[in-house]
Amino acid sequence: MDIIKMALAREKAESEVGLGTDAFAANNHVKGQSVRKRYCQTGSYFGVRPVKLANRRLLWPAVIVTRDIAKVGNDESIAGESGVAG
Repeated sequence: MDIIKMALAREKAESEVGLGTDAFAANNHVKGQSVRKRYCQTGSYFGVRPVKLANRRLLWPAVIVTRDIAKVGNDESIAGESGVAG
């Protein structure tokens, strides 16, 4: 049953991919270069992995990275907080 939940979560995350690196960085209140550096060092930005396109661009999901987990940008738990991760 856990495998099904993980597959559904992955499909949902993949469907929400679509931000460029600079837009993803702006959502997370960091510079684009910080995201690029972390991606080069670890292959992700604190657990969030982009989709790499054939033209070498990276498309990131619309999430806000927090200390515990990555929250989806339109998640009810962060609504009304002006996009600031807590």
